[in-house]
Amino acid sequence: MKLTAYDLGKKPVMAGQAIGRYSAADRAWRRDLLISACRRLGGQRRIAEYLETRESHVSRWMHDVRPVPDRYVPALIVIVEMEVAA
Repeated sequence: MKLTAYDLGKKPVMAGQAIGRYSAADRAWRRDLLISACRRLGGQRRIAEYLETRESHVSRWMHDVRPVPDRYVPALIVIVEMEVAA
């Protein structure tokens, strides 16, 4: 008999609950910030180059597999608030 996580006492995360140390609202805000930055720079590859990280990390953040780490949030805010040179 195969035991599941539920059998071991680990209950599944309910909608709206915090995953890890970030609340659901904080995760959503970070993801929206990332999406806005991607639109501003033109894609996940450019975000990865700007943040000096891998494109796979950015993809995980975009698909809400992992939250955007604290160290990248200030840089994303700078991108979103950046004025487009005319």
